[in-house]
Amino acid sequence: MDERQLQPSEHLKAIQEQLVGFLEEIIYTGGELHLFFDCQSSIARWQALGIQWLQQGDIVQKLQHQKSTFQGPYFMDLFMLATWSIWKERNDFIFNGRPPSLSKWKQLFKSEVVLHLHRLPAYKHSLIMNWTQAF
Repeated sequence: MDERQLQPSEHLKAIQEQLVGFLEEIIYTGGELHLFFDCQSSIARWQALGIQWLQQGDIVQKLQHQKSTFQGPYFMDLFMLATWSIWKERNDFIFNGRPPSLSKWKQLFKSEVVLHLHRLPAYKHSLIMNWTQAF
């Protein structure tokens, strides 16, 4: 197996670094995770992925619980891409005045997934694509 397929892409590494920094800031400052977990728009996006977050608990507890119960493949990668897509959708609204919509978010999320398919062996591509087409 090609070692590059096992390594996160530079794009995903950048997303991870930004999200980890953002989430750490929220955790340490006592800030709210409203945008990602509690607002109705985000709830609809997570539900499209088959994810329903715990009402109680901190971010670590929520992630651990969801990771252990998630029915789809590659939970943490999909979590990062979904969170990134929520953030990009928010920025598109704030900076470009484009109203958020679930269908536009799904297209954005799927395009992010396609960008990262190269990290997986070719025989897993259809599994991931079938999974994303199911919602």
